[in-house]
Amino acid sequence: MENSPLVSIALCTFNGADFLKEQLESIVCQSYKNIELIIVDDCSTDGTVQIIQDFIKDSNVKSSFYRNEVNVGYVKNFEKAIKLCNGAYIALSDQDDIWSLDKIDKLVSGIGDNLLIYHDSAFMDKHGKPLSVRMSDVFNMYEGDDPIPFLLFNCISGHSCLFASSIVEKLLPFSDQHFHDWWIAYVCINLGTIKYIDECLVRYRRHEESVVSKETDMERHDTKARKYLQKIQNKQETALLQYLWLKKCYEFAYNKYPKFVSVLYFRFKSRLKYWFTPITFAILFLFNKRLLFIRKAHNAFGEISHGRYLRKNYLFGVNGVKIWYNIKSTLRSKKSI
Repeated sequence: MENSPLVSIALCTFNGADFLKEQLESIVCQSYKNIELIIVDDCSTDGTVQIIQDFIKDSNVKSSFYRNEVNVGYVKNFEKAIKLCNGAYIALSDQDDIWSLDKIDKLVSGIGDNLLIYHDSAFMDKHGKPLSVRMSDVFNMYEGDDPIPFLLFNCISGHSCLFASSIVEKLLPFSDQHFHDWWIAYVCINLGTIKYIDECLVRYRRHEESVVSKETDMERHDTKARKYLQKIQNKQETALLQYLWLKKCYEFAYNKYPKFVSVLYFRFKSRLKYWFTPITFAILFLFNKRLLFIRKAHNAFGEISHGRYLRKNYLFGVNGVKIWYNIKSTLRSKKSI
């Protein structure tokens, strides 16, 4: 089995009965045969557990099933699943995607000396209908050894990657304040290199729930004000989340560029306090080719150019955002009179 190392597939479930069977079938029918399937359920209340138990009973794939006593959330659930893996490589699986049957074969064949390899994905709606959009239409896909592009953005989804289990000791524990796939990518590229395969090896299901609310005339009259308040709140939350993410990156003991990460972390910390942050803006502008590499200036969802993006999001701190939106709101109110 030297040329076919064991691959552990960590599948986390929670109320996934609607789509789980398709995903399980696409895993057990992989052309790569030396796999083990580790399934961890996070207290499902639908038919998920029964589907898994029936599958394990009938499947020829080596499978282990675990159930959490309390709901821990998807990040900590993946942490538990990864700890239970025994393979030389680990692949993460969502419960509602559909894998190409040669996915694991191509990833194992292509990983070489890299710590992580990942692929493109094709979007489908919740009914399985193709959306004619690939992950690479949304992000620039990176490969190499530079961690700087991963400080503000990420192009590596958990469902698309295979990584060496040798990094697990430095990878865990996860923080439930951050996406686990962001952290996996960041750790791997600081410790080694990552590779990208320009093929869609997963059909990735997007769930978009449209919420329709009935507003009274009074509520409708107040819509613009509420939108401004929501924008301010979103900006505040984003600034805090970015600070917390950079704090985790700053505290990582194996950073390739610790001084740069330190500067960026403290600049983003200052954004929580000050209303105008030109130094932060200048740093981001100066290093924008690396920091914004993953972000497409014009992607499938109509994003804005890098320069405008930086001016709109990083020239002002949290307090400045409040002042700016208050000024805009006042000017628009005067115009409408």
